[in-house]
Amino acid sequence: MIICGSRTDLPVVRAVCESRSWETKIQIDIGSCHRNPEDVRELASQPYMGMYYLVICVGGWGFALPGVLDAWAYFYEKTLHRKHINFAGVALGEPGSEELLAAQFAIKWIPGKPVILRPDGQAYTGPEGLRELLELVERGDPLPQPKSRKEPPAERNVWHN
Repeated sequence: MIICGSRTDLPVVRAVCESRSWETKIQIDIGSCHRNPEDVRELASQPYMGMYYLVICVGGWGFALPGVLDAWAYFYEKTLHRKHINFAGVALGEPGSEELLAAQFAIKWIPGKPVILRPDGQAYTGPEGLRELLELVERGDPLPQPKSRKEPPAERNVWHN
């Protein structure tokens, strides 16, 4: 499954998906955690999300979608005892642009690093990064492991006047 953060990401994603015949079933959705937060939460709650080996989020700018979807999926994994879902992010933007740099940093620096990064610790980037992830899934290779979660408790009323 591929989730674009915006309709403007769709041409890049479709070009990669149509560049060859994939044996892997590919479904593309569009959902912005900034513009459609309830839709993104609802998507993460769907039981069919667990049938995918990997959910790939694709987008640019301050790309929070992989981390937000991962957080909601983790919540449903714990509360509804669902299967663990693996997420990866692919940063889009013109090479050297602020958009691309922001998306790469947003993916790489998700607190706790719960999404899959490249073996060198960087974000997957551009059409090449998407193709690399799809080929990894197609071959059935083991996914690079994200860091294990640490769950510090929420702290309320830590200061007020």
